Amino acid sequence: MRMYNIKKLTAVALTLIIFLLTNCSFRDRNNVFDPQSNIDTLSLKFYFTSTDSIITLNWHRVRNIDFFGYRLYRKIEGEEQFQSIAELKPEQTSYQDRAEHFDIMHYYYLVLIGASRESPPTHILKTIPGPGKIWLLDRWSEDIYQFSYDLQHKFKTHYAIWIPQEMAFDKKRGLALITYPLYHYAELLNLQTGALIEEVTDIRYPYACAYEPVQKSFWITDSTGALYKYSPLKNEAPVLLNNQLQKPAQIVFDFSSRAYVLDKRQNTIFVYTLTGNKEKSIRNFADQPFKNLIFLDRNPNGTQIYFIDKNGDECNLFRYSTLTDSIEQIYKSPFLSIIRESPVDRTLWIAENEKQTAKIMQLSYAGIRLKTLTGFKYIQDFNINYYNGNLIIADRDAHKLLHIRPDGSLVGVYSDAPYPYKVYIE
Repeated sequence: MRMYNIKKLTAVALTLIIFLLTNCSFRDRNNVFDPQSNIDTLSLKFYFTSTDSIITLNWHRVRNIDFFGYRLYRKIEGEEQFQSIAELKPEQTSYQDRAEHFDIMHYYYLVLIGASRESPPTHILKTIPGPGKIWLLDRWSEDIYQFSYDLQHKFKTHYAIWIPQEMAFDKKRGLALITYPLYHYAELLNLQTGALIEEVTDIRYPYACAYEPVQKSFWITDSTGALYKYSPLKNEAPVLLNNQLQKPAQIVFDFSSRAYVLDKRQNTIFVYTLTGNKEKSIRNFADQPFKNLIFLDRNPNGTQIYFIDKNGDECNLFRYSTLTDSIEQIYKSPFLSIIRESPVDRTLWIAENEKQTAKIMQLSYAGIRLKTLTGFKYIQDFNINYYNGNLIIADRDAHKLLHIRPDGSLVGVYSDAPYPYKVYIE
């Protein structure tokens, strides 16, 4: 009797198993369109490649899933919910959105469109769009980076051949020149792709560089005492313009394409014509020779040249007019290290580095103190955005790159810069 019951139970169990196998299907737990799949985020590489006036979004092509296309959602800071802004074909892997507003956060996510429903969303991308492309030279990692406006996205990384010194841009042709004095080398890059175009190996210690737009050439100093003109894309060696310098450390051009070269050993600013002839020397103020010239820059339209002379414990800020050939002293401080003129309102921004602390101050055009921004450790460099007057600051000892508005509010920060050295805005 017991054996009969066991056989009967076994038969029932087998019948039940066969029924389940033939009448039920297993649920595909990897189906992104199944609401019970427990998939809450679409695994898809989704990223920005530009975030200025045009915000470019890219993603990898989806394979092995049947779907009808993509739907892109966007939300702008201040809006309550995401809105669909585009429906895209399955083969599409990028989309360009026009920034609705600068300096406020934009959010995006992407979904797949199925037969009856959407897939879960990708992770949310966010960015603050704005004008200008931000570049950083880092001397410790020996890399050159291009960042988004809010510094949250790294668009390009160029692995430098050695410790980089300086960078200059030919914006119209999309070219950049980078100097490496310790490697006796300079390189010309394509700004769009980052590809190497030409190598410059004919200058012993290529140091400072600047772009001259009239002749479409880069001027390069050799820190051992020479000045060269390099015309890219012509398969020509750099042309020696002058070899009577001693330690040419910086170079800028004025509005008429005259070159101003700061020679740190001679404590003189030499002025050259477009053809390379030395026109004049700026070596004193009120019959007092400069003692230790440490910094040189020009204003955005090239009508003023700014420079700093360190005399004992005092650093004196001077302004030279390229229109009237006159010099005026406008400010002095023991800790002055950098000066930039804002293209927006012509106010002056200066950096002062003390022991373990630093600050940036805004001065009127006449040199009257207007505003002070604090909280920095050592300001290695800063630059001003030509389009809106924002400041991009390389804080060397904090290992940070910061983007700050003139009112002191923060746009973004990059906190992983071992030795942020030079900042540029393309």
